[in-house]
Amino acid sequence: MKGLLPALFLCLLAVCHCTCAGRDNGDGECLLQLSGVHKALAKEAEGDEPNPPTWPASVYVFDATMIAKANATMIEIFNRMGPLATGKFSSDRYAFLFKPGTYELDVPVGFYTQVIGLGATPSDVTFVAAKGVFAPSEADNNNFNTFWKAGENFANKPTSGSTLWSVSQAAPLRRVRVHGDLLFGSYDADSIPSKGSGGFVANVEVDGRMDLVRQQQWLIRNCRINQTSYFQSPSRSVNFVYVGTVGGEMSQKCTNAASNPVSPSPQFLNEDHTPVQLEKPYLSITMQGKYNLHIPQPIWFGQGVAWNSSQEIIDGFEKVFVATNATSLSLINAKLAIGRHVILTPGIYHLSSAIRIGWNQTVQQQVLLGLRMATLIPIAGTACVEIGPAPGVRVAGVLLQAGNQQSQRLLWWSPGGNPKNPGLLADVFARVGGPDTEVVSAEIMFEINGDYVVMDNVWAWRADCCQNGCGTCAVRYCDHGVVVNGHNVIAYGLFSEHCQKDLLIWNGEQGRCYFYQSEMDSFARQAWDDTPAYGVNGVSGYRVNAQDHQAFGIGVYAYFIEPGNKVKAGIVVPNDAMIQNLQCPFYWNLNPAWYWVARSYATNESGIISAVRVQASQPTWQLEA
Repeated sequence: MKGLLPALFLCLLAVCHCTCAGRDNGDGECLLQLSGVHKALAKEAEGDEPNPPTWPASVYVFDATMIAKANATMIEIFNRMGPLATGKFSSDRYAFLFKPGTYELDVPVGFYTQVIGLGATPSDVTFVAAKGVFAPSEADNNNFNTFWKAGENFANKPTSGSTLWSVSQAAPLRRVRVHGDLLFGSYDADSIPSKGSGGFVANVEVDGRMDLVRQQQWLIRNCRINQTSYFQSPSRSVNFVYVGTVGGEMSQKCTNAASNPVSPSPQFLNEDHTPVQLEKPYLSITMQGKYNLHIPQPIWFGQGVAWNSSQEIIDGFEKVFVATNATSLSLINAKLAIGRHVILTPGIYHLSSAIRIGWNQTVQQQVLLGLRMATLIPIAGTACVEIGPAPGVRVAGVLLQAGNQQSQRLLWWSPGGNPKNPGLLADVFARVGGPDTEVVSAEIMFEINGDYVVMDNVWAWRADCCQNGCGTCAVRYCDHGVVVNGHNVIAYGLFSEHCQKDLLIWNGEQGRCYFYQSEMDSFARQAWDDTPAYGVNGVSGYRVNAQDHQAFGIGVYAYFIEPGNKVKAGIVVPNDAMIQNLQCPFYWNLNPAWYWVARSYATNESGIISAVRVQASQPTWQLEA
């Protein structure tokens, strides 16, 4: 092992040189100072990472003999993290890891909480109590603010016959076997069923019925289900996109929410195969107590669930560095620079510069995986994450949050890419504002310059609701949620909301987007929001500057409070031919005051006037020199 030290040191010197010789990352200093690198390398020379790792207090690991302890823990944490008032902007984060076994246990999932099974297949961890794992509706039966939770890699077999997952954005359900029905909202005999603005589900098998209840929209990717239903008395559903899903399809149709804004009829889009199915990395544990990191490999034109370990790379935790928010940034970057995978355990990470992954091009696939929800906040105006040109990088399960010094972007993916080894963003969310009481700022939340990148459940949110409620935020400056400059980028479940300029700009060629949900800046023209002249400045929800682009189920919404926000179209494309590549685009004005927006600019109304318009390409963002 001692003989490896010089080679490793030279490798890290090269990585450090590239880092410093290019951009200076905002603070004029190399991320990997040589003294820190040398110390990290010396530690690396001593041996592998520990397996099992030492988990921090924010991670709970249970086995089937610990039912009473697990139950007490669930109740105590959910009492704090479940209610909207105490959970939505809490600084606490929790991950519950369950070893293989059968659990007669109800597990309510609150904000910033993740339930993870540690089996090699979902059925290795099975919950058999009355409800099992469930995400309950909020007390007022309104789930528009029910975010930041997740369930992965288990089977739910509740005696009630139904699994409740009553959520909205940033609350994915993945790699789960549901015995019985799956409900995305709750029913109450004394009231109208709960409503939500969700959501995303992938790699899930449902034995029974998948009930959309009163969700506004949903992306259903690579699932296997028997039947789909939704509440129709009256309906309040708009856009449901199935990609690579087997069974349960509704008759495909396009509708226009603008034609019936009070109670729109939903549209259903069915795409039989997923062009590139690239599932999120996940964890397992052996009978000997050793942990593994599973890295699913690309499946071309995939259909249905992907639970076959033969289609994965499995690395023991000897190759996985487990970090906490007390771990130094220089050590995290040193581990990434020599090719380690990194897991960020639940917590809030204040970063003096970016976490850098994918800069060692000798590494073909590297993972940065956050557990629920590792929150990254730049404190010096840098990015949270910078992804290099190495192929096969996977970044998953993190929340990027703007700081009080303006960042040019929160996540930056450098040019590069490999069609046989695509990169992945899975369950990566960003917010500008929310828990903050001071001005925060990020010019762009996601800037994707790499080619062959898959975005799988990505949400960019300029917060409209903050600590004291909706419309109470300190000023949040953000121009764009997502800017795609790379070619052959695919998005499954993309959300971008409330930004001050175009919410999304797609410049890269041969891009595809399956399901897009966007709400424009509701509080534009109010003094505290500091977004004047909204609408007349040509803002859009989805701007395409590329000449070759396809999109399926693209919706732009508006709930404008102030008059004068007249938006010509939610979607802008560069030529007439491009309109043929948009399947079921639509817009929806949500404020009853502006349901029927006149097409004349002489009246003082607000709203989106049309779904799509043509405007010559006008790139509004250039790659950094």
